[in-house]
Amino acid sequence: MSTPVVLVAGLHGAARTAAVDELLARCPGSVAVHHDLADITRDRVRRIVRDGGRVLETADVRLAHGCVTCTVREDLLPGSSCWRPARPC
Repeated sequence: MSTPVVLVAGLHGAARTAAVDELLARCPGSVAVHHDLADITRDRVRRIVRDGGRVLETADVRLAHGCVTCTVREDLLPGSSCWRPARPC
């Protein structure tokens, strides 16, 4: 079964969280992966994986090659097979 995944990244924590909450509410059983870029100047990105009801995982990820896009891409692919929704969208 495929896992619906939404990827959200941004600097504004409240807006990012609101977007994730809205997307998860519209598609129950999905998984959202959001990357908090607030510590980007410290070469760190915080990954938060959530479903509609709980945080499944958090991790700090080192900035790859000084590039946010590379960091998010390299972080997303290895973990994507581990995140399972409660039910398909």
